[in-house]
Amino acid sequence: MCAKPIKQLKNIFFFLKKRWVDILFGGSIFYFSVLLLQLFCFASFKIPSDSMEPVLTEGDYILVNKMIPGARIFDLLTSVKGGQVNINRMPGWRTLKRNDIVVFNIPYPDQTDTTLHMDYFKYYVKRCIALPGDTFFVHKGIYGVKGISEKLGNEREQRRFPSVRAEYPYWLYEGINGWDVTEFGPFYLPRRGSTVILDNKNIALYRRLIMFETGYPVKQENGIFKLNGEILSQYTFQKNYYFMAGDNVANSQDSRYWGALPEEYIVGKAWIVWKSVEPNNKIFRWERFLKKIE
Repeated sequence: MCAKPIKQLKNIFFFLKKRWVDILFGGSIFYFSVLLLQLFCFASFKIPSDSMEPVLTEGDYILVNKMIPGARIFDLLTSVKGGQVNINRMPGWRTLKRNDIVVFNIPYPDQTDTTLHMDYFKYYVKRCIALPGDTFFVHKGIYGVKGISEKLGNEREQRRFPSVRAEYPYWLYEGINGWDVTEFGPFYLPRRGSTVILDNKNIALYRRLIMFETGYPVKQENGIFKLNGEILSQYTFQKNYYFMAGDNVANSQDSRYWGALPEEYIVGKAWIVWKSVEPNNKIFRWERFLKKIE
């Protein structure tokens, strides 16, 4: 009675032995195809908090489309070790738009040091509110961009929580022009090639970005600003910057707290919820599977 199953197992064994090269080659092709897709096309992230509710909720697993802004190329090993890296980007399908939901590396990962740098392992998901070249403001808690009439972000939550400040170790704009979470700006988001005049009113807005781009701190001597020993009265930016905010205003550590986001820190645009699990009991939320993110 056992002869037939044993014979079948032998046949399978000899088949695998005969075709091991083909199997190994096919497996390698599959593995590298998946790797290339992850590096250049899509990535999966788990939503760890409610900062983007109701669009995204804790326990959602989302696919991020890297091809829209273009996949990033950088020294992964150096980044994993915490070093500064030069990031280049492949050509993308299109530029990001206001209200796109994007995943990015947080520019102040340890939340105590105000030196801008990227942590490869720390990601945020937020809504893009303002683009490079935009002048962003908050009035009575409502987000706006000068010259733009479209609604930005979750306006209902902005009206509902106009004075609530989310928990954050520091307020990057402390003491600047009397700004707070409800009355903020106007704040020009630098665009590559744009020049800003640096004076006592706006130096604090751009000091960290200039240090990020040049590697030198902006110093003040006898009322004069200097960069690497040279007088600094204006600065032409080399990079693009964005303003990000969460839909759940009362619990969102957004760009009002930590500042403008460098373009190269953006991973991609959130595309779909491919899986969703209830955080407390691990039950699948089937109604959220394959839900398009908007």
